[in-house]
Amino acid sequence: VADQRVALSQLVASQELERQRLAVELHDDAAQSLAAALLALGRVESSISAEQSDASRAQLRALIQQTLEQVRELAVDLRPRVLDDLGLPAAAQHLATTFSARTGLPVEVSFDREQRLPAEIELPLFRVLQEALQDVSARSDATRVRVTMTATSTGTVFEVADDGSVLATANAEPHRLASARERLRLVGGRLTILTPPGLGTIVRATVPA
Repeated sequence: VADQRVALSQLVASQELERQRLAVELHDDAAQSLAAALLALGRVESSISAEQSDASRAQLRALIQQTLEQVRELAVDLRPRVLDDLGLPAAAQHLATTFSARTGLPVEVSFDREQRLPAEIELPLFRVLQEALQDVSARSDATRVRVTMTATSTGTVFEVADDGSVLATANAEPHRLASARERLRLVGGRLTILTPPGLGTIVRATVPA
């Protein structure tokens, strides 16, 4: 019971930090883009020539498109629809594709099981992938990432491996992965960070059958 209370307390703290991060992104990205769009709209309205009007409209269109992309990214961070509709394999592939498009870093996804897992298992594993990719991006020296999910006799093993600099382990792990660890604990799972010599970092999540 004491362990569960600690896990829940840490999970609540991590959720509050996540809300704080989303609030900052909304303010710094989406809100500022909308403010800039309003200024561009004002320039369209006050343009005294067709050339000025065309330039302002083009800027306004670009700002609106940028804001849409930012809102979509935030929506995916909060709860991707593809996870609910199609399951973890499809959601992982979608996230890998968007991550590669944004960073230029290739991500290979290989699952030996395509069937759905229970929703209470799929969501923590998806969060592990999100947070592991964020840390790969933060370290910025990886050249490739591989995501695998394997069914075993005792459950499921989900791994995110990269060839970049070694990720901190144990008590020095990034807060995002500490949050993922607590999410897994609540469903009986476990998070392990492996650093094989010369092979980068492997973030491994295991959940029981």
